[in-house]
Amino acid sequence: MLGILAGLVFLWGVLRLIPGIRSGDVSWTNGLPPFLIGVAFLSNRYFLLHSEGEDERWRRIRESSLSLSAMILMGFLLLMIVVQLGGIIHPDGIETALIALFVLGITNLVTMIVLTKRM
Repeated sequence: MLGILAGLVFLWGVLRLIPGIRSGDVSWTNGLPPFLIGVAFLSNRYFLLHSEGEDERWRRIRESSLSLSAMILMGFLLLMIVVQLGGIIHPDGIETALIALFVLGITNLVTMIVLTKRM
């Protein structure tokens, strides 16, 4: 069920981006929130299937994943500062925050999947 919801939310995100792509003015503040929700649905679907109760292994996986995601997010924010100071892109505050949340959600999902396979 969560996989179907994630697919519908991703489709909703794409449909919200299409008018901006046609006009040449893509607004990330309109397009990213559905993708953030879709990533949350997918991560919940994946980890509900694999977690059987609370044990030490899952606690270590969550802690390691959040630590790695925080380090990746700090590197990404440093990169965003350099890119903005260089004048390459000019996102406003809301767009920067949404992109940072999207990066955090994606990196947390990917690191949890990798750590689940390794531990």
